[in-house]
Amino acid sequence: MNNAARNFDRLAYIDTLKEAGIDEGSARAHANALDAAMRDGLATKQDIAVIDRGFISVERRFDSMDRKFEAVDLRFEAIDNKLEIIDQKFDAIDRRFDATDEKIDALDKKIATVESTLRREIQGVETTLRAEIKASEATLRAEIWQGTNRTVIWLVGTMIALSGIVLAIVRFAH
Repeated sequence: MNNAARNFDRLAYIDTLKEAGIDEGSARAHANALDAAMRDGLATKQDIAVIDRGFISVERRFDSMDRKFEAVDLRFEAIDNKLEIIDQKFDAIDRRFDATDEKIDALDKKIATVESTLRREIQGVETTLRAEIKASEATLRAEIWQGTNRTVIWLVGTMIALSGIVLAIVRFAH
C-alpha cells in the first residue's frame, strides 16, 4: 500500500459525502472505489522520486553507453585508417605486378621473335644440309659407279690376261 492510500481517510470522506446529501450506501461505495483506485493507481512523491532516481540512473547508463560508443567509433576510425594504409600498400603492390607483367609481356615478345628467327635459320640450315647431302649422295654414287666400272674393267682385263697366260701355257705344254 502506498502513502497516498495510507493517508486517505475513508471515514472522513464518507462523512463529507453524507454532509453533501449523498446517502450512506452511495457514500461508502464511492469511498471504497476511491480507496481501491488510490491503492493501485496513484503515485506518491516518494514513488515519483524513486522513478526520477531510476531515470537518472538510466540517463547515466545512456551517458556511459554513449562514451563507450564514442570509444568504439574511435577504434573503428583507427581501423579505417589502418585499412587505408593497407589499401595503399596493396595498390603499390598492384602497380609493381602491373610493371612486372609488362616486362614479362615484352620478354615474351622478344622470345617469340628470337624463336621465329631461329626457326627460319634452322629451316635454312636444314634446306642447305639436305641439298649438300643430295649433292654428296650424287657424287658418291657417281664415284661408286666409276669405281665399279674400273673394277669391272680391271677384272675383265685380268681375266683376258690370265686367259692368254693359260693359253700360252697350254701351247707350250703341247
